[in-house]
Amino acid sequence: MVQVPVTVRAAFMNLSDMYMVDIDESIDQFRNAMIREMQTTPAIFDQTMRLQFGSRVLRSGEWATLRSIGVDSGAVIDVVLGGDVGLNQFSSRSRNPFEFNANTAYDTADFLNTFNNIMQQAGQTNYSAPTPPAPLTSSNSFDSFNNTLQAQVNAPKTIIVRTFDGITKKVDTQLTDTVGAFKQRVAAVFGAHPSSQRLYHLGIEMTSDQQILQLYGVYAGATVHLVIQPMPFKVYIRTPDGRTERAEADPSETVAAFKTKVAPIVRLPALRMNLLFSGKRLEDQTTMGSHGMAAGATLNLVDLTVTLIVQTPSGRNSQVEIALNKTVLQLKQHLQSLWGMLPEQQSITLAGETLSDSATLEFCGVVHGSTLLVTEILTLSVLYMPSRRTVSVPCPASASVRYLKALLAQEVRLPVEKQQLSLNNQPLSDEMSLAQSGIVSNSANLKLVTGMTIFVSVPSGGTLALTVPADATVESLKQTLAEKVGVPVHEQRLACAGIGLHDGTLGSNGVRDGSDLQMRRRTLVPTLDDLRANPDFNKAKSKVQANSSTLHGVVDALVRQNLAMRDLIQGNQEQFVTMLTEPVELPRSNNEPWHARVNVYMLPSKRVAITADLNDSVLAFKIQVQAALGVTKANQQLCFGTHMLDQDDVTLASYGVKAAAMIQCIEVPAKTPIEDVLAQNLSNYFQPKQQPPKQQPVRKTESSPKAQEETQEPERTAKTLDELLELIQTGRRKEWPLLGNYFLCPDVIASSNHSIFRVLNKRQPLKQLAVKLSDCRREMDFFESINGIENANEHIVECVEWGELTLANYKCYATIMERGLNNCSDRRRFLRRDKFARYRCIEHVAHALRFLHSQRWIHGDIKLENVVYFGDEAGYKLIDLDHAIHIQTAMSAHCTHEYCPPEMASFILGHTRALAASEKFDIWCLGVLVLKLFVEGDVLHEFEGLSDDGILQLIASPDFALVESLDECSLELSQKRRLARCLHPDPARRGTLDDILAILPRTTTMRTAHPRVQQPSASHFRPPEPPAAKPQAPPAIPKPQVTPSSNQVKDVPLPCMWKLEGASDPLPRGDKLRSLSLRIVFSCEMRDGTPCEFDVDAQDTNLCLEAQSPALRLALSSLKTSFLVHKAMGLVTSYGISNGPHFNFEFRDGPLVQKVLVGLENIHGAVESTAPAGLEEFVEALDNGDLDDDEVSAKVPKLFAQIEEYRVNDATQLIKVLESLGFNYQRDVVGGLTKRVVKRGSSFEGQVRWVCKKHAQQFGSSFC
Repeated sequence: MVQVPVTVRAAFMNLSDMYMVDIDESIDQFRNAMIREMQTTPAIFDQTMRLQFGSRVLRSGEWATLRSIGVDSGAVIDVVLGGDVGLNQFSSRSRNPFEFNANTAYDTADFLNTFNNIMQQAGQTNYSAPTPPAPLTSSNSFDSFNNTLQAQVNAPKTIIVRTFDGITKKVDTQLTDTVGAFKQRVAAVFGAHPSSQRLYHLGIEMTSDQQILQLYGVYAGATVHLVIQPMPFKVYIRTPDGRTERAEADPSETVAAFKTKVAPIVRLPALRMNLLFSGKRLEDQTTMGSHGMAAGATLNLVDLTVTLIVQTPSGRNSQVEIALNKTVLQLKQHLQSLWGMLPEQQSITLAGETLSDSATLEFCGVVHGSTLLVTEILTLSVLYMPSRRTVSVPCPASASVRYLKALLAQEVRLPVEKQQLSLNNQPLSDEMSLAQSGIVSNSANLKLVTGMTIFVSVPSGGTLALTVPADATVESLKQTLAEKVGVPVHEQRLACAGIGLHDGTLGSNGVRDGSDLQMRRRTLVPTLDDLRANPDFNKAKSKVQANSSTLHGVVDALVRQNLAMRDLIQGNQEQFVTMLTEPVELPRSNNEPWHARVNVYMLPSKRVAITADLNDSVLAFKIQVQAALGVTKANQQLCFGTHMLDQDDVTLASYGVKAAAMIQCIEVPAKTPIEDVLAQNLSNYFQPKQQPPKQQPVRKTESSPKAQEETQEPERTAKTLDELLELIQTGRRKEWPLLGNYFLCPDVIASSNHSIFRVLNKRQPLKQLAVKLSDCRREMDFFESINGIENANEHIVECVEWGELTLANYKCYATIMERGLNNCSDRRRFLRRDKFARYRCIEHVAHALRFLHSQRWIHGDIKLENVVYFGDEAGYKLIDLDHAIHIQTAMSAHCTHEYCPPEMASFILGHTRALAASEKFDIWCLGVLVLKLFVEGDVLHEFEGLSDDGILQLIASPDFALVESLDECSLELSQKRRLARCLHPDPARRGTLDDILAILPRTTTMRTAHPRVQQPSASHFRPPEPPAAKPQAPPAIPKPQVTPSSNQVKDVPLPCMWKLEGASDPLPRGDKLRSLSLRIVFSCEMRDGTPCEFDVDAQDTNLCLEAQSPALRLALSSLKTSFLVHKAMGLVTSYGISNGPHFNFEFRDGPLVQKVLVGLENIHGAVESTAPAGLEEFVEALDNGDLDDDEVSAKVPKLFAQIEEYRVNDATQLIKVLESLGFNYQRDVVGGLTKRVVKRGSSFEGQVRWVCKKHAQQFGSSFC
């Protein structure tokens, strides 16, 4: 006799049980035993059911043994319903085991009675017999009947639970419930915690809480034995010194209570304990039973208090005992008590990584015996000479001077190589440290001056790039050039912007950083006839006759052509003046209308419209102007565009005057005859007469071929894109014109693609832009397709201009776009240090791809290098859309090997013939990007040591998977599973973007303090240009305000043009921003390009206030309007429009002021500005570059009227602010400024100006 376990299953009743069966007994004997077990009769059993082993039916009277038909240990024998349809022979529409063949007639009453009897015998006590439809031959009737029976089968089942001490209770449950859910039901009945329960069925322990009861053979009415573990249970604690101690743990007690209990056993205070179970930390507030530990579990004990070695660069050493759960800030506070160094002056690093104040020492990787380096941070005040403002820079005391210059470069926007830093007027060496240079405290007297890079065109045709001090003289520059090009000093003639350089400094001659200078050498001795035949001289005559002040420029231009021309003109001044005054014929036009309305204006506010005959002479038009404006014709100087209407006998049409033209009338004294003026100017040009310096013997040297190659650059053209890129990078050209106001600068800004260069917009010089040159227009097509789609620029790099152009005779495509800070490959070190920064990066990329896919595009080349960081507000965006393609479009063979999806690898290797673009392509690439962010090293483990072709071969192999890298990455197990879905080799089974987003933690820590919104651009502020060294200033723009008389003056009781100082970039955040001390600084309203000097007294200390103060909340709307006015004037200046000394504000700190405004609105909430209607729209149009020169000129008069309106209306609001600060504004001097009124006789007569001490004296003659 051989007994084996056999499972007998009645699926139609959800019953399953295990029996010990003798496989040598006959089938008939087994059948009868089963009938007895089911407590029914053979007749009833034969009518309704049958036994079946696989497909073989076990029939009555069969004497074959069970062994002979294959029954063995673990076999399953089914009890199925009789009839034509059994458990394994369901029809195509079967849904449950009670479905019968609708074509067979049944005795429904007999069958139902039999079935009810079986169900009741099977333990279905709550079962009530349904009423079957009659007859049972209709499909619909069978469906209804089957559904009713199925509902009865799914009713709760009763399980008998018996403890070993004889207590028996019934528990209702579903057989599809898990063991864990069943334990909860048992706990409700017996009161035993689920973690203390051990359940057995048929001697087998149900160990897995996740398995369902049916898989353990539990059926309705089955008996389950319950063992309740004794409590508390024993656990083992492994101490840091290697000992193992035993303790009792109660599942209901907290971890904190357990630590207190075992403290004497492990000989360690509870506050220093950190308990780990299965590698996870036990939090104090949780219970011991909530961690799934059982009797005999082992806990690891970690001592939180460690001894650290703290060092400083100066050699100071200390040993510090501290708990690992303390923050870095608390460690700094402890060091303050030891060394007296303030926490904000400390920078702590571990293995070269700076530790964040808010992080715990344990999170930063600090362990017992770690060595920490503490560097003192000095807050250095540096006097920046060009603007005479003080810049505060935090810098480590151990840093080098070059590192300090790099920090200053961010503050003053001056490259390191152009900085000259001095301490007590002694220059500092870049290679020396601050301590070696004598900078040991915050009170160091540091001064920063600028150096200049200039470009000199030499007679040989080349260009020299020279770096000279800002205060260098013309003589020293000539000496330098004599050494480099071999031209003696006395033979050199230097010019800048068409104006010759005279003795003095380069700055006094108008030379600025980046200026182009020309050097000419005396060669021929010309005659007056040569001069008369010179085409440039004939062109210059009309210019001199129109404006005699241009004489010096004309002479300089002639001298640049030939140095001997200077002696010729100087020796024949009378004849030269005669030649200049010879008549010049202007082209005349008779095609214009006879009559037209012409606008004539005078600064600042007079404007009239005159109906003139355009074929009349200028003299006749002057008579009309005299009648309209009251200025005699002898005192009129008319200007149309860039032309002076100075020839009275020439018609208006000959000067190009048309209908609606704007002509400026300038009131001047009666003219002196031009011959006298030119003679005087020419005499002044040569007085005092410059004697040539005594010629020194110069040793003639031959320039080497290499030097000639460096100074000469022949005109070159390009035939391919590579040649063009090489020409741009290696040539000496500083700018290449692109589209509109955009110019390419030969600075490569992409590390992986050398066709991306920096771009300068001359209208918006501080805007960070880049251009990508390509010989393919695919990326242009992409930007054209998404142009205008809402929110596109939040996810994709913003493209501001694109088109086809020709550079160096080569046609290519240019895409001009915004320029980010750096890509994720360059930021990898930072991202590995901050996991939440990684999560933020992943989130932004996932949302960017979701946007692309919603537009039916894929990126096609997702990788770390193509994800660029644009700052806290904008976050991360996608770039490099060269391979972007419409979904379901045939793809070309391309890849970045490590990121290559398997389907593309197979396509490249020729295993497949075609590949259609799909979202799954981007999902794989993004999955690899996520993996690379969470693994160590730059190459995934699977690809180490492989060539590019080897990587493709591996990816295309059938069994390829990134298993090793997934195992090694630092993600949690659930996150790894999500990521593994996105890296499935089969695109059909690959995950989605939802799987990527599910990897992100659900915590607000992942978000930065700044929302990801489009902030107003601060890139269009440009510093005011220094006074240009030109004979004639650019024409001013009309300011058509009503000229106030003495009884019409609108008083401005205090200066309303103001801003806040005291902040530094980057702005602090949180409480540091709220407590930031700021100072109200008023702007001088009439100044030139020189710095202001203020009358400051003790009252001005009341102008300081905190960022969170109510007074600042009250002033915020007025501050926004003042900022708008400052910005408007700065943008107007960038269009080349001169404001003169009026409202000539300082704009250098515009971007910082804008950031301060955003920070203040984060504290106090958004407020509306008090700007006059239309001002904000005008500033926005200027900022975006939407206006051309003519449009700006036409709108500027309204701008000046709005400024006057603001100054009068906003005074009341500012008075409230000053009163709340206790500031007495009813004084002669307010904030260092005094009130002045422009005196009578000026075009600005009667207007109020608040000016500083210096400019009040400088323009004293202009005030009453």
